[in-house]
Amino acid sequence: VETTQDLLQTKAGILGARRALEALGSDLPLLVSLAFETTGTMLLGSEIGAALTALEPLGVDLIGLNCSTGPAEMS
Repeated sequence: VETTQDLLQTKAGILGARRALEALGSDLPLLVSLAFETTGTMLLGSEIGAALTALEPLGVDLIGLNCSTGPAEMS
């Protein structure tokens, strides 16, 4: 699930990907890439801690950051 800017969009993408993987009988890892503004929030205001807390129960294998702000701002 690539470059999501909203937590609800991210959750919908994860659930859709899970359903597709289950329908195919596939056990591939599920990766998510979140995009953050220079303010440290997603486009619709979710902070990174809130995003991680909301996504943790969904069993995502890897959560990364999209380079929407650049490497200096991401660190």
